[in-house]
Amino acid sequence: SNCHPSGHYLPTENSEEPHNKWGDRAAGDPYTAREGLTWYKKYGYVPNDLTARSASATLEGAYDDWCVAQVAKAAGRSEDYRFMLERSRNYRNLYNPTTGELHPRNADGSWAAPHERAGWTEGGRKQNIFAVWHDIPGLIELMGGPEKFRLKLDQNPANMSNEPGEHWPYLYDYCGQPSETQKLLRRGLSQGYANTPAGLPGNDDCGQVSAWWLFTAMGFYPVHPASGEYMIGSPLFPRVSFKLQNGKTFTVEAPNTSAENLYIQSSSFNGEALNKPVITWAQIQAGGTLHFDMGNTPSAWGADWSGKKVE
Repeated sequence: SNCHPSGHYLPTENSEEPHNKWGDRAAGDPYTAREGLTWYKKYGYVPNDLTARSASATLEGAYDDWCVAQVAKAAGRSEDYRFMLERSRNYRNLYNPTTGELHPRNADGSWAAPHERAGWTEGGRKQNIFAVWHDIPGLIELMGGPEKFRLKLDQNPANMSNEPGEHWPYLYDYCGQPSETQKLLRRGLSQGYANTPAGLPGNDDCGQVSAWWLFTAMGFYPVHPASGEYMIGSPLFPRVSFKLQNGKTFTVEAPNTSAENLYIQSSSFNGEALNKPVITWAQIQAGGTLHFDMGNTPSAWGADWSGKKVE
């Protein structure tokens, strides 16, 4: 059965049950269970000396746990919810206080040496050390606070051609510097993209790279897609309108946006001031207008917001 130690059934098949004798994914069967699941459950992380992609598997497992916790909560299974929510903090087990970053580690608890297996997939360390989508505020705290986190962002620019780094510019929204998010996104929208057959900076992977561009051009992006929250960037178009399935219309307008006017000066939703760099799925589904006043200099708009860590 798919149970945690309490004996309760969990609301997803692959969160608890390995599918072969190694407790890992069966060869040629990549979708039946999480990679390194048995080790993840035993150590709280996937050991680097036992399997490749160990650090990526750990971070993705922690995110999956958060998502499973929400399913358990919706199903009224409070004990399962608390168990999976706590396990979603496993990303902390990769924090190396010496480097101030997330780092692959071995089964005996030691940190993997730089010359050993990289531990990451779909990019290297620079792209993956911020891949804690469900708890960016907690990651900021772990790394020493907003100032130190911003410095890590500055020192580890992401490769915008692949998934693990595409949320990276939006992370300045979480540490008091939305204007930096806005600047970097405008740069990212033009770098590597072109209206040609080879007009993408990397493998589109079922449309993900294209979707990043479209979301970002519209002015918002699901950094943490299971949360129902979208982080606000810098709208490229003066007006974008969506006809929703429920019959309502959601519009994003930034009438004075331009290559120079890329910084948000103020914002409102349905006429009420919006002072945080977040718009929710519920707000979008309710319909209405998200309005931006743009300018050519950075402003303090949204700088007081910091999100909420997993509790």
